[in-house]
Amino acid sequence: MHTSIAPTMSASFGVVAERFRRAGQIDRAVTLCREGLAVYPEHLSARVTLGCALLDLGQHLEAHRELQMVLTRAPDNLAAIRGMAELHARGIEEQDAQEMQDAREMQDAREEREERGVPEPLSLELEPLQFELEDVIEEAEEVIELGDTPESAPPAFVPVPALSAGPVDALDEWLTRIRARRSELLSEYAAG
Repeated sequence: MHTSIAPTMSASFGVVAERFRRAGQIDRAVTLCREGLAVYPEHLSARVTLGCALLDLGQHLEAHRELQMVLTRAPDNLAAIRGMAELHARGIEEQDAQEMQDAREMQDAREEREERGVPEPLSLELEPLQFELEDVIEEAEEVIELGDTPESAPPAFVPVPALSAGPVDALDEWLTRIRARRSELLSEYAAG
């Protein structure tokens, strides 16, 4: 059955969409609400239905936005208040919803890349290396703090654990930062 709304159709699409939602046909309810709201954007009960349907689908950020839009126009709308209360009961505020949406989009993009055989972006490959390099800096700081070097001269070499393979050019910036931090630590060691 086709759920598309014609511009000549009345604003009763909201009632039909709510029936779809209550019958568990959430996707149909969302589609009908979006099509109907394109024609009747001020139809608040349909916007509430859309928000609740999106909540049912776990699309918390979009649900929050729709329900908040209703509450901005009609602060006493009980259905919208109930929807926002449901989001709150789930421990989801706007920022949480945004973070969840971002994580979902990243996962979707990752899955799409895997399906097409496209490798991960370089920035995702370098993230684990960032933590390894931070560990190297931390170990170098510990070596200096423990006094494992002679007091007469600053250490000429700080042992560095082996790093996993990665593009050396991309790590150049990190290496520069490590060298700068090492110089700072050696200066502090010599002064202290």
